[in-house]
Amino acid sequence: MRLPHAALLGALLPAAAVGSGTLAGKMAMYGSLLGAKWTCSAEAATYFAAYTVAPGNTLHGHLYSKNGSEDEYFGYDAQRKAY
Repeated sequence: MRLPHAALLGALLPAAAVGSGTLAGKMAMYGSLLGAKWTCSAEAATYFAAYTVAPGNTLHGHLYSKNGSEDEYFGYDAQRKAY
């Protein structure tokens, strides 16, 4: 399950120091996902997600449902200029 970038766009949050529990720089726009439990229903399944800041200014997504779970990490590579 991938998060569409368009669904995550919003006001950019001020950049914060890496390791402070907030995302900085290009990743700051994902800060609104932190601290809440998210629910997504697709077809007959319901998924839940919780997001935290991981090392390297990355976003850790823990996605789970009654049938299983997965962990995903999202980050920005400045050298490649890609997420």
